[in-house]
Amino acid sequence: MSGPGDRGTTGSTGADDRTAGPTTGPRSAGMVPPPRRGEVRLHLIPVTAASVAAAGRAADVLSAEEHEKAAALRRPVDRDLYLVAHVGLRRIVAAHLGAALGEVVLGAAPCPSCGGPHGRPLLPQAPGLHVSLSHAARLAAVALAADEVGVDVEPCDRPDADLQGLTSQLHPDERRLVAASGDRRAALLRCWVRKEAAMKARGLGLAEPLDAHSTAWPGDRGVTADGLHVLDVDAGPAHLGAVAVRAPGGATPTIVVTTSGSPPGQRAQP
Repeated sequence: MSGPGDRGTTGSTGADDRTAGPTTGPRSAGMVPPPRRGEVRLHLIPVTAASVAAAGRAADVLSAEEHEKAAALRRPVDRDLYLVAHVGLRRIVAAHLGAALGEVVLGAAPCPSCGGPHGRPLLPQAPGLHVSLSHAARLAAVALAADEVGVDVEPCDRPDADLQGLTSQLHPDERRLVAASGDRRAALLRCWVRKEAAMKARGLGLAEPLDAHSTAWPGDRGVTADGLHVLDVDAGPAHLGAVAVRAPGGATPTIVVTTSGSPPGQRAQP
């Protein structure tokens, strides 16, 4: 699921967010090596009292537009999630650049639907590094890769009212998969999280018809007709997650997952 401004956009780097320093303080001790081709670095950032406090201390690094979007969110829980996600994104990128948090520059590609500056996120300081952001229900996810990448997380208990009408927007193969499933609700959510991740990797946003590509396969990974590898990921007991990435030469992508507050490279999902 994407938060405000994240549609179509494609834990920390192993350090607990409670240890975050000043936003424009010293540079990282050393740059985190960039992802290899075919590798996705997936960072899961739960919303906790510690991560909310850390994001609040670093909120001055956010843009004026991000501050406006956060302020427009009515519920404090939604504002907390937005701040944790967007500050967390900068913190992760800073570690890969060997830069201070306040030195990170985030750009955006033109929206393919309207041309506005709110398409997939871009890193002008690291043009060979691709990034994607998703956040939903007290969990943020940041994916980094050397190729186009997209990530999505969805709460397992997403309200039924949110799911009404989704089935009709699926590819015919996805609709058949959902209809044949013993748990149609879970199958629908699984197709949806895969589809969101793939759409972000393509960077087309709402310009792409939702039923244009199928993510209907029985296992936990597959390849779309246009060559995107889409992989289900373990996002914890309360969420479903998926990552989509273009892998070179038909290679099988590897996902290295880190949860904020856990050692880096917590688990690999080959």
